[in-house]
Amino acid sequence: MFQTKVSEKYEIFAMANLASKTTGVIGAVIWVSAGEFEGKKSVHSARVKVVEGNSMTTKGLADAAVVTIAATPELKHGRLKKKTMSLVTAFIILNKAVLLAYWKGKIDTSELMLKLKSIEK
Repeated sequence: MFQTKVSEKYEIFAMANLASKTTGVIGAVIWVSAGEFEGKKSVHSARVKVVEGNSMTTKGLADAAVVTIAATPELKHGRLKKKTMSLVTAFIILNKAVLLAYWKGKIDTSELMLKLKSIEK
């Protein structure tokens, strides 16, 4: 967990960072949020953030690409290399039910980690 500033108020939220060895998405870190910020009304759908490279720090999240968790994942914000987007899409499709359960708060981070499948396997 880390803290971030939202609307002049600090909110805490859960976010899991997933390295290539977990996802099979070589060259990118996928950040999965457990829903929206508390009290924030969202116009966004369930999504992941993707940072190209291997850095798992929160610093890169400001410029992260946003990809929807859907049957046909879409790049909603930012840029990704074509190959990275293809791998992220495959990962989301393979893990859609688990990612949505985490987003909706139906499972916790421990369960998320146990249920995720790598696209390499």
